[in-house]
Amino acid sequence: MSRRTAVAVLSIIAGALLTVASLAATGPVRLARHPDYHAGKIVFTYLGDLWTANEDGSNVRRITDNTARDVYPRFSPDGRWIAFSSNRYGNYDVFVIPAAGGTAHRLTFHTGNDEVVGWTRDSQNVVFRAARGDGAFPSVAVMYQVSASGGQEKPLPVDWGYWGSFSPDGTSMVFNRHPAVWSRQHYRGSYAADLWTADLAAKSYTRLLGDERYNRYWPMWGADGAIYFVGDPLPGERSLKAGSAEVRKSVNNIYKIPASGGQPVQVTRHTDGSLFWPSMSSDGKVIVYEDDFRIWKLDVASGRTAEIKLDIAADEKENQQEIETIANQVDSFDISPSGRRAVVSVRGQLLTIATDRGDITRIVPDKMASRNDSPKWSADGKLIAFVSDRSGRDEVWVSDPEGRAPKRITDLDNEKGALVWAPDSKTLLYTAADKKLYTYSVADGKTAVITSSELARIGSVSVSPDS
Repeated sequence: MSRRTAVAVLSIIAGALLTVASLAATGPVRLARHPDYHAGKIVFTYLGDLWTANEDGSNVRRITDNTARDVYPRFSPDGRWIAFSSNRYGNYDVFVIPAAGGTAHRLTFHTGNDEVVGWTRDSQNVVFRAARGDGAFPSVAVMYQVSASGGQEKPLPVDWGYWGSFSPDGTSMVFNRHPAVWSRQHYRGSYAADLWTADLAAKSYTRLLGDERYNRYWPMWGADGAIYFVGDPLPGERSLKAGSAEVRKSVNNIYKIPASGGQPVQVTRHTDGSLFWPSMSSDGKVIVYEDDFRIWKLDVASGRTAEIKLDIAADEKENQQEIETIANQVDSFDISPSGRRAVVSVRGQLLTIATDRGDITRIVPDKMASRNDSPKWSADGKLIAFVSDRSGRDEVWVSDPEGRAPKRITDLDNEKGALVWAPDSKTLLYTAADKKLYTYSVADGKTAVITSSELARIGSVSVSPDS
């Protein structure tokens, strides 16, 4: 069977059953995200909606209730409004809603994503980032502001920017100039997230910590004249090699540095490395943030941190089980050596199907609805290799076609790909983001490094017919 014929067969697959499991909360919730603080209250996202609560975790209220995803909530400095982004109309747009709840009002109507960053100090304008061709490069995001009452947005006088915060008097701004992705942990290099301060009237910029190579995310301008940010520096930072095992020991924490420049001082002491999305209150007294899938509060004056425990009893928006017909949604596939069956990746699940007629088998079913993709069938038809995050991060797995004995064969803290079986089916080759090419022996389960690259990650791989 040709690949073209195989694709045609796959396009009419229907009747696959996908089950989505949902677990009821049995204590303080996890995965509450994007917190912000104002006058003893926090706003955060959970189950795709906005919620508010007291700073001790009590009086939890659902502010939005929409099947779309509402994210990045920010209180206005006067506490009257909450700005947020929502994909209610396809892509993310900017909305505002009364802080006590009510009807959300849409502020932006662009076809690209508009992601809320914060507010101007006078509570009149919402600041957001978007890529609309107004920055240094057409595809790079810059920050805009739009009136909370509606109207035409306009770019801030910075040439590009991912995240930012105004000084207490509103005349200056600290911002991330390079568009580094926030999830790019442990990165070291020229395109790490950096810190700049801008004099908005003079349209002049000053770089802070210009010699550092580590990421400096989510800058916040404090009332004490310091800039707070998330960083992951290590001792002997400049002598460490990018991508090395030592660099991957770095962990995110909150640091501060004088706005006029100087040396950063560590503020928080978390050890898990999962500190993200901090936000400072408009009075500069409190920072709330995510760490280890929970919400935390930092008292700026004392430096003390405490978890905000949120007990939420809420009905799910979706049914716990859903039967859905799948057609024309295959992400990747491979054909068995006999040509009689195919393995496909669809909606994060792996299925083997008959190319003519026959049953459907779901490989590695699990209750956590993990994502599985990039399947590759061995030449002898006995094994299927694939990438799965069922262990908590993407790893390479192998399984028999019936899914009876899936086995994880990697344990690497980086991205893997380019899975290729040797023609004799004795070894599996794959690449990783550490710029190495690995081989896995089926007989003894041993892994070895074949070669590595000094410059870039190894791309495609091919094995000779004699293996």
